[in-house]
Amino acid sequence: MQEPGAPVISRDAISEPARQMEEYVFVRRDGSLFFAVAYAWDSGTLRYVTTEGLRRSVARDSLDLDATQQFNDQRGMNFHSPA
Repeated sequence: MQEPGAPVISRDAISEPARQMEEYVFVRRDGSLFFAVAYAWDSGTLRYVTTEGLRRSVARDSLDLDATQQFNDQRGMNFHSPA
């Protein structure tokens, strides 16, 4: 039992808020989107990590790199196209 006048602390106030991970947006040539928290280019293949921690890859030729660049610029993400 709590003493009268003692501050009430909710369980929500104790737990830290979930940290939002910034995501990169990738646009496929068919217009569909997918998201990644990290990525790297490897011999014409995009290798990326999803928010769930899954590792995936996709061929560079299947991506619309101009649209991908625009989406990430609008979100303030520092996206780098392959060299």
